[in-house]
Amino acid sequence: MSKKLILLEGIPGSGKSTFTRFIAVQLERNGYKTKLYHETTGDHPLFC
Repeated sequence: MSKKLILLEGIPGSGKSTFTRFIAVQLERNGYKTKLYHETTGDHPLFC
């Protein structure tokens, strides 16, 4: 299976982290592996 990268943008307090966790749970329930990153995470895939 190929890897996918999903990015969410929004203003502070708009619910990005909450929605990201919701999406991750739904994907995992359907058999997908997930990995969450915040913009300031050192191993962020866009900054490697």
